[in-house]
Amino acid sequence: MNKFVSKLAPIITEYLEYRKTLGYHSLNHEVYLTKFDFYCHEHHPDLETLTRDSVYGWLNHEISQGRRGIYDKAASARKLAKYTGNGAYILPHKAVKEPSRYVPYILSDDELSRLFLAADNIKSGECYKKSTNLKLIFPTLLRLI
Repeated sequence: MNKFVSKLAPIITEYLEYRKTLGYHSLNHEVYLTKFDFYCHEHHPDLETLTRDSVYGWLNHEISQGRRGIYDKAASARKLAKYTGNGAYILPHKAVKEPSRYVPYILSDDELSRLFLAADNIKSGECYKKSTNLKLIFPTLLRLI
């Protein structure tokens, strides 16, 4: 386990051990809390529980450094605060926007027809000289995909 340096070190260590006993061991979660711990050590040396300033300060620091995964980092801080209790600041879910999911482009029927027609009509090319079956394999694979 990582060595924590802030005054939050005992509670973070206890929290990670608790999660491990429940079967939740995430290296990313541990790394995020290590970064949070180091941030607290540097910017809030006397901090003994999570505060609004420490949580938002850390997230803003991570954003300013161009680091990604802010939503997951916010979730790690939120879970630690819930475990800590005793007046620890719990970051609201809406405080950090969930990342948008990739929406694939779906070809229209006309686009698919033109794609298959082009695959069926490929006649020349270096790859066809090496294997005579590629003319049959390529259109078939394309249709399977």
